[in-house]
Amino acid sequence: MQQHHRLITGLVAALTRQGDPPDLRETHISSVLLGRERAWKIKKPVNFGFLDFSTLEQRRHFCHEELRLNRRFAPDLYLAVTPISGTLENPQLGGTGPPLDYAVTMRRFADQALLANCPQALSPNCLDRLCDQLVRHHQQAPSSDPFGSPEAVWQPLAENLRVLQTYFPNHPALQPLRRQARTLHQRLTPHFAQRRQEQHIRECHGDLHLGNIALLNGEPTPFDAIEFNPKLRWIDTANDLAFLLMDLTARNLHSASSRLLNRYLEQSSDYSALTVLRYYQLYRATVRAKICALSGDRDDHQASAELAHYLALATRYATPLPRYLAITCGPSGAGKSTTAQQLASRDGAVQLRADAIRKRLAGLPPEASSAALPYSIYTPEFSANTYRELLALAEVVSNAGVPVIVDATFLRAAHRAPFQQLAQRLGVPYAILHFQTPERLMVERIGQRLAVGNDASEADQEVLARQLPQLEPLTRQERRFRITIHPELKTLPPIPAPYSSR
Repeated sequence: MQQHHRLITGLVAALTRQGDPPDLRETHISSVLLGRERAWKIKKPVNFGFLDFSTLEQRRHFCHEELRLNRRFAPDLYLAVTPISGTLENPQLGGTGPPLDYAVTMRRFADQALLANCPQALSPNCLDRLCDQLVRHHQQAPSSDPFGSPEAVWQPLAENLRVLQTYFPNHPALQPLRRQARTLHQRLTPHFAQRRQEQHIRECHGDLHLGNIALLNGEPTPFDAIEFNPKLRWIDTANDLAFLLMDLTARNLHSASSRLLNRYLEQSSDYSALTVLRYYQLYRATVRAKICALSGDRDDHQASAELAHYLALATRYATPLPRYLAITCGPSGAGKSTTAQQLASRDGAVQLRADAIRKRLAGLPPEASSAALPYSIYTPEFSANTYRELLALAEVVSNAGVPVIVDATFLRAAHRAPFQQLAQRLGVPYAILHFQTPERLMVERIGQRLAVGNDASEADQEVLARQLPQLEPLTRQERRFRITIHPELKTLPPIPAPYSSR
């Protein structure tokens, strides 16, 4: 390490003489020099077991791996692997002599561009673009058989808990958390094996949280993917997604986490990810807890508070969610999607949007227009297919242990009945969110939605006029499960009790 420190001191001096005095940032594995327009990341000659940068050849190799992996997300940010030549006292970036070491050269961006530093920049549109980018990457990334076995899935979580137990042997949360985690892993073992068989183990980012995403030229840009250990990036795509969802939740950005999850499911169609998602969120919470343990004074009040926060979050993920199956009932513009989004954010539920599923069945993205198709996606036959798909997905989501809200008009009792029957068969509470919205307000909302033009729904005022006489009143039996939703309602009631389908 002494040579590394001399090299970094020499680089700081050399850049300062060139009129670009750098800001030096140190991590446990790298030294980063931040100039005015460039940044240089030099790996430290360390061996921590899970990573080994101890030789010059290994550092060269992992610099090239870092470039390769991060150019998938940020090709304009990662510029080159630059050899460092000269002497330790007078090193040269990009010199022609024998290399002393190597640097990953990047464009510099402002600290405030990090989403961890400006979470207010996470607008719905920004979240959607980030989600769509992640879905594309997960779908295009290569898959691999050697990684992702159920035992390999358990090892990193077990190691995190071991480290935490070493640092905090008397912490009251750790022993119960380990038992819960082990029980959850054993229950999910067949699902881990199935996810692997279905090729969901892919070369992912591996460290996807808000501290590794920058807003560059208005675009959310992931960077700093894991290069040093293939086991930590060849993971289930649900594991990659889980870190970002956990990070949003840990920052109390619940609506952002819910929006990201629901859009990811819509865009990827990977609803089976829900079976293992909470396990991976638990794992990611222990990653953060371990970082709290390894950094600084364990008696520090802020570190202790952060540790308690992440352990409490991990314990929540180890605890099953209360399940329910709710459907909406009302014409276009009644407020169904807005209410379903609010419930999904509050309860950790999945929102199944009929408008998005209908588009997917036609091979279209949610916001795309169906006008150019040679057929209509709004025929009775296509609608019947849409409701069948919603029913099948509702069962998948519920069996994964997650509450589900089916967001559709449900104008006809024949469309509603199978969902009540499904809730009864699964033994989960059932509710009909029955919207009572004035016609003038529905007309106004549809006009506003069409003016913006970025919604999955293509319903206009003419569609609304056709829907109103088609709305079949709830039957006497259905009214047992009714929750009336009207525009003046300030607080949404809890779904389960007393609306039980049993």
